[in-house]
Amino acid sequence: MNNTTKKINGSEIVIQCLKEQGVDTIFGYPGGAILNVYDALYAHPEIRHILTAHEQGASHAADGYARSTGRVGVCFATSGPGATNLTTGVATAYMDSSPVVFITCNVNSDLIGRDSFQEVDIAGVTLPVTKCSYIVSNVTKLADTIREAFVIARSGRPGPVLIDIQKNATAAECEYTPMTPEEFLEHPDYRIARLMKTHHPSVSYPDIDIADIDRLAEMTEGFIGSEIEQVVISALCDAFFENRALKFTDFEKAIENTVPLSRTQKEEILAIRQWANVRAVSASSKENVEKYSNDAEPLGGDNPDITSARGGRRLDI
Repeated sequence: MNNTTKKINGSEIVIQCLKEQGVDTIFGYPGGAILNVYDALYAHPEIRHILTAHEQGASHAADGYARSTGRVGVCFATSGPGATNLTTGVATAYMDSSPVVFITCNVNSDLIGRDSFQEVDIAGVTLPVTKCSYIVSNVTKLADTIREAFVIARSGRPGPVLIDIQKNATAAECEYTPMTPEEFLEHPDYRIARLMKTHHPSVSYPDIDIADIDRLAEMTEGFIGSEIEQVVISALCDAFFENRALKFTDFEKAIENTVPLSRTQKEEILAIRQWANVRAVSASSKENVEKYSNDAEPLGGDNPDITSARGGRRLDI
């Protein structure tokens, strides 16, 4: 991509970043706070905007677009009631793992928290049903926030991401440098690049022979899956942050710092998890929980080391 830096306003940055991600369709409903973005969108006929009769319809349409195409859906809405009308669609995308980026605009920064006209903390409202929610008040952070949102929406288990841009950030200007999604992930200065490399480090692996593998197996005997995962991630992170090749001693050091659970502790955790699942699935009310607790059989059978369902432990879900 042409990396020519230019000075543009926040609204144009939104559109340019969407074009970077290959977006060609947006669903939305305009309103006062987001009009700057719509003005910028008007100059880009290559992006199709589908106007719905209601913001909730736009949210479901973006969700359906993501499901049918496999691409990230994009939805626009304005502040206040426009943003809150998205919440059912956001929750649907979250529950069904649909990658959708919801972009809303809020009132100016100096009006936030003053019960201003059509001012709602939409990031707070949608936080439980999004993979990530952003509030952007600084135009210099806008481009990287949008790029990061697309990475999060499509990576791992897909899901919705919300970006709430304060209106003054859509009007302010700053330097903008185009960047492809691949360039963004590889750029060392960006937070998402650091996070991705922490979990998937591009470090060289050592030549470990059979004897080393046997040693690792002996050293991790009695570890459960999550403990072994902790060992591996710890070793990889040490190598990555020190910018060097992964060494066998990194695993040894990580193992020393990981305390394995005893057999009894593991069985107790398993029993608690099983009981939690029973409650989560079977209990629709507090009365049903109590009834089910009284009728349940001990999960451990004759094994006294396993906590039973009626063993007095309480786990609020």
